[in-house]
Amino acid sequence: MIYKNYYFEFCIKILLIPIFFFIFIIRPLFHVIFISITTEKFGHFIEDTFLQHIYLEKKFKSNSLIKIKILYGNKIIVNKKLLELWKQIYFFSNKKYLIDILFKVFKYFNQHKNFFITSKHSLPYTIIMKDQKIPYKYPKDFLYSGEKILEQLNIPKNADWICVASRTNQFDIDEINKNRPNEENYKSQYLKNNQSRNFNLDKVESAIKKFLDRGYYVIDMSYKDKSVLNIDNKQFIKNYRIDCNEEIGDIFLLSESRLFFGADSGVNNFHRILNKPQVVINTPDISTYLLAWFFNKSLLLPKLAYSKSGEVLTIKQMEKMNLLYKPSNFDVKFHEFEFRPNSEDEIEKAADEVLYFIDKGYFKIDKEDKINLDRLILLLKDIVPNSVYSSLSNEEFNFIISPYFLKKHNYILR
Repeated sequence: MIYKNYYFEFCIKILLIPIFFFIFIIRPLFHVIFISITTEKFGHFIEDTFLQHIYLEKKFKSNSLIKIKILYGNKIIVNKKLLELWKQIYFFSNKKYLIDILFKVFKYFNQHKNFFITSKHSLPYTIIMKDQKIPYKYPKDFLYSGEKILEQLNIPKNADWICVASRTNQFDIDEINKNRPNEENYKSQYLKNNQSRNFNLDKVESAIKKFLDRGYYVIDMSYKDKSVLNIDNKQFIKNYRIDCNEEIGDIFLLSESRLFFGADSGVNNFHRILNKPQVVINTPDISTYLLAWFFNKSLLLPKLAYSKSGEVLTIKQMEKMNLLYKPSNFDVKFHEFEFRPNSEDEIEKAADEVLYFIDKGYFKIDKEDKINLDRLILLLKDIVPNSVYSSLSNEEFNFIISPYFLKKHNYILR
């Protein structure tokens, strides 16, 4: 079987060689640029496509008269409305298999870097995204549909709302069962590696009540969260996607909201690229948030890691075990530690801290908080030495760990 696949791919490579020469020859006038994106996961579709776009605009060199820019991914499109927005600027192909083989042809002739932009996800490339704006526009029919969703949810046009979300494995289970039904090993490992980000919406009930008390509408953006919350308030919309077009709603409601509060789940990525406030809770992914998104004025509530003996791991110890990153990207030995979720008081205080920021435009930080945050930033710079982040001043790091959390757990800075 492996031999047959190799032979088949080899034959396709031979057939694609004339296309390589054609694209290469026309480059002085027409520069064809292939940009790899991830279309099957909402968060990656939002973030990676934007990052690839900025990389093309700021870093990719081309002296050709006309650029022909082609995004390419697979046939699984998690949000077709988002793809329509990007197609205002780019062509799109879902022939990922063929284009990946074409990439190998270009690589054979040592020309792949001149015609392909492959994934630039996360560190260290996100630094180029500071102060950048999304390039597409919301068409009138899209905005009209968004306003219709507000009508369905009984939210006035001039109202302010906050989006909240939990994270479970259910989206991944449904996606894998639909698109990769025979890949049981992949499913088992993927779900195991990503469970560290999971929690139910009832864990943020106290924060939701604070937002409602301040007059905000609160919209639950979770995917099939079955939590029962003790909230009797018409301004809290649970499971909005049951009655609404979620492809439009996910984009419109997130991009027009005042704040995202919840899980590291993908839906929070709109607030990243729009540079809007967010509070991300219950995630071990410390360095990616605080370094990659240093310019986004937001809060992080990380999960603490405990050894089997019950000892809290410091940031340095967590780094040695690859626990500062999403475990799905690393070989993590889960049997050697456990993550524990954020406590109710930490979540409540984070809600207070971000509400203060929304009102004042800055976080309330005292002298002890400043010392803790400076120590944290120095630790992160040591963890990623000689990087683009090393030259940044401490004042440039706006994505911070909750000051209350750091006061409570300042021993992790040792």
